[in-house]
Amino acid sequence: MLVDHLDRGGRGVYMRRTMLMQGAGAHRIPLVESRLLPFTLHGRARHNEANALAAIGALWALGYSRRRIVAGS
Repeated sequence: MLVDHLDRGGRGVYMRRTMLMQGAGAHRIPLVESRLLPFTLHGRARHNEANALAAIGALWALGYSRRRIVAGS
């Protein structure tokens, strides 16, 4: 499970209610509300939330900062 992975010091991205989250060890960092992303159609397009999480995870793995990921630059 992701929670176990994070508790052991791992990293991951996930949804908490409507918030896209970044987790690293004990740190849980909110990134952006899903409804604010136009391609999620105000949070109704769940598949695009999953796409956003995949993109966030890939960019994070490539070394992009949280600030750059959230800004989309």
